Amino acid sequence: AANGWRCVACLPLLSRGELVGLLALAFTDDRAFDAEERAFLGSLAHQCALALDRAQLFEEALEARARAERATTMRDEFLSIVTHDLANPMSAIGLRATYLLGSAPAGEAGATLRKAASAIQEGVRQMGVLLRDLSDVSSIDAGHLGIVLQDAEARPIVTDTAAAFAPLCEDRGISLVSRAGGARLRCDPHRVQQVLANLVGNALKFTPRGGVITVEAAELESEVRFSVADTGPGIHEEARAHLFERYWRGDQQERIRGLGLGLYIAKAIVDAHGGKIWCESDVGRGSTFSFTIPVSRR
Repeated sequence: AANGWRCVACLPLLSRGELVGLLALAFTDDRAFDAEERAFLGSLAHQCALALDRAQLFEEALEARARAERATTMRDEFLSIVTHDLANPMSAIGLRATYLLGSAPAGEAGATLRKAASAIQEGVRQMGVLLRDLSDVSSIDAGHLGIVLQDAEARPIVTDTAAAFAPLCEDRGISLVSRAGGARLRCDPHRVQQVLANLVGNALKFTPRGGVITVEAAELESEVRFSVADTGPGIHEEARAHLFERYWRGDQQERIRGLGLGLYIAKAIVDAHGGKIWCESDVGRGSTFSFTIPVSRR
């Protein structure tokens, strides 16, 4: 040939059963390839095919990552807009409901109005929890969940949470018991109360009329253990393994409203404090959710 080649070996580059290229080797002399040389060339072609395939997969992974990052940015922007734009009208609705509740006439004449106003307040509360959860998930994904540590007492965290849920429990015929000592802990009290409120809210969903929900805090050697126990149906062992996963609602998803974010966020908050969260359950008798927060060193 004009370029001096006398022999050319062509090998297909195959990856996952598909042709991804061709490897051509040119020689300036006439030659035949023995078995060892054929094996070497086959191995070389195989390695080249793998390299091409990995390069393609790497490019696809980079493109997928870029798309995911764009989607995450768009989602965060959307959630920020939603939470901001809905906060003011929801606050206004809540204030109107409070006004209606206070201005309703006494006795049977205002009973219907008071009931409607209470329902509106509960809807506003649930919407507020949902908006907060969406905002928290975005912060967790971004790696900057807001935690402001300070010395605090366990008792007001427990009593304030119990007081917030007392009307709902009374309306549903459920007894709410709270116990807490004078333990001090190093935490973000608002975040700890958020976790506790989430657990009480879940217990309220599953506890039947006539049941009991117990909220307590106990000081251990180096941490405070908060727990919420209910007398609901309990949780099977296979379900307990998924309780703290995002969007997981188990076999109750048709009956229980929500996005399945509460326990996922609760675990993130407890983890940020350096604590632990877990569930113990006896099917047919109830469940107990517990979490720990380090005590104050002061």
